[in-house]
Amino acid sequence: MTLAFKRNQVEWALWQLFVDSRPDAGAPPKVFLNRIKRLLDLDRGLGPKDELGFGFAFFDHDGPGLGAEVAYSDYGAFALAVGLDLMDLGFKQAEVVALCRACRKKLQREFRHALARPPAPPSFVLADDRPEGPTYEKNGSLFADCWIFMIMQKIDITEALPEPPKSKGKATLMAPRFARGRTALNERLGEMPHYYRKAFIIELAETAVLVTRWLDQAPLIKRGRR
Repeated sequence: MTLAFKRNQVEWALWQLFVDSRPDAGAPPKVFLNRIKRLLDLDRGLGPKDELGFGFAFFDHDGPGLGAEVAYSDYGAFALAVGLDLMDLGFKQAEVVALCRACRKKLQREFRHALARPPAPPSFVLADDRPEGPTYEKNGSLFADCWIFMIMQKIDITEALPEPPKSKGKATLMAPRFARGRTALNERLGEMPHYYRKAFIIELAETAVLVTRWLDQAPLIKRGRR
């Protein structure tokens, strides 16, 4: 991964992702930029290693100090997109940062896989064009199943767990699981025990492809250090 993008390029690319590049969307509004800023500030504030030993969620080096100009990688922008999706699902910002730190290695793995075997939104990819991977059938044709799913479980009613946590009033975040393709997703969901019968699901592959595509088109806006 190359540290090649400025903060305002990342912000622009993420805004294009969320508004689906609508011509009338305009520039990213302040409220959207503040969501990104808050995630970055929380990640920076925890330092290179948090209390559990996990490194940065969105940064790709050890010293993004305040006031310093930071270069972001395509993975960093992708992780921020995942973080914003989590916030859209109702996760708190601190939970988002903790989760993205804890599963960074797995997210990086799935990010690289998605770019190596990308879907082609919004069109379909024939199975012959993506050999040696999962497939699905639609209208008599066989297509490559390039989607990658991230499955998360958040438990607020922790007092009902077999071993309730000592800290009261704090949600428990289960370690995310990943599934490549719809068949694997069904299998993962079928493995869920009764205690964890609820789940949040995010599709990652199209996010990876679209974020990197918009980054490559992002204009460079000269302004103060970010």
